[in-house]
Amino acid sequence: LGDDILRKVDIAGMACSLECRCPFLDHEAAGFAAMLPADSKADWRGRTKLLLRKLYPDILPPALFARRKKGFSMPIGSWMRKQWKEVVRNSIEDSWSDGMAACFDRRILTRLWQEHQEGRQDHGERLWSWLVLFRWNQRFRPQWRT
Repeated sequence: LGDDILRKVDIAGMACSLECRCPFLDHEAAGFAAMLPADSKADWRGRTKLLLRKLYPDILPPALFARRKKGFSMPIGSWMRKQWKEVVRNSIEDSWSDGMAACFDRRILTRLWQEHQEGRQDHGERLWSWLVLFRWNQRFRPQWRT
């Protein structure tokens, strides 16, 4: 954690003016939690954080325990429909190298892009991956094996 995830969270949080905390990451708290029996951490229904629920019912709001875990994700699907709409469309319509043309079917990319724009499917991740590869190909002009 210390050499990877925590560092990334810290950098991303500071870049967005977010205050990110890891309140139970203290080595003593982690050691204490490791010694607890499993039935004090979760019940047979899968409800977690049982000790916190019992210790702090007046301090911690019930909504804290009801919501699912949520990580930081980029709204790529939205970006593809808004800010990057023209960039993606122009890239699909642009001239492709022989290697790109041999590996990708423009008709399929056009269909994915249209479905995404119309909101029928979320192809944001696929379109993003393709766009990154397309831009990389434009910049470095590799020799494709076809």
